[in-house]
Amino acid sequence: LEGHGESSFDSTFSNAIEKENLDYETINLMDYDEVPEDASCVVINAPTSDFSADDTEKMLSYMEKGGDIFFVSCYTGEAHENIDRLLDYYGVNVKEGLIIETDRGHYYQDPFYNGSYVFAPYAQGITIEEKEDVTIAELLSSSDNSYLRNDISGVDSYEKQDSDEDGPFQIGVKCEKSAGEETSTAIIYTSSNMFTNDANMIVSGTNVKLFTA
Repeated sequence: LEGHGESSFDSTFSNAIEKENLDYETINLMDYDEVPEDASCVVINAPTSDFSADDTEKMLSYMEKGGDIFFVSCYTGEAHENIDRLLDYYGVNVKEGLIIETDRGHYYQDPFYNGSYVFAPYAQGITIEEKEDVTIAELLSSSDNSYLRNDISGVDSYEKQDSDEDGPFQIGVKCEKSAGEETSTAIIYTSSNMFTNDANMIVSGTNVKLFTA
C-alpha cells in the first residue's frame, strides 16, 4: 500500500520477493472501491500516518473475507486509531514507545537496538489480547531484562525509569483468525528499519532470510 507514508522495500527485499516468483504492485486504496479480489496478501510497510476511516473499512472487509496481511509498524509518537482497529482484529496491540534492551547478549551498541542474529532496531512492543477465534505464534521477542519507554524525546539515560513498562515484549507475531470458512493470516513486526539493506547487512543477511520465510 501507499498513501499513508509507507516505506518501499530496499532492493535486497524487493529482489527477494521476485525470487519467490511473487508478483506485486503498489496501490492507493483511495483509488479502489475495495481491496482487489486477486490480492493474495496486502503489505503495509511502516505507515507514518493513520488510515482514513474509509481505507480502514476496506481493509477490514478484505480481512474478514480471509485476506492476509504483512504489517510492519513505525514509531511516530502519535496515535493511529484506525491502524489500531486493524491490528485489534487479531487481538494485537502495538504499544507507543520503544523497547530498551538491557541484556548485552541481545543488543548491538545502542540499547534502543534489539536483536542478535536478527537485527530489529527501534522496535515497539506488542501486547496480545486472547480471542477465541485467533491463534498467535510468537516469532521474535525482547528479553526479560527489556523495558518500554513511552516518551523517548530528549533521552539522556538508558537507566530504567519508574514510568517504563517491564518486558519482555513481542517484536514479531504470526496471527491466524478464522473468518467463516476462510482463515486470515497476519504477519506483524514492529521495527520499521528491520527490512532494510542497512539492517540486513549488520547480520549478514539474516533479516532477508526471515522476511522470505
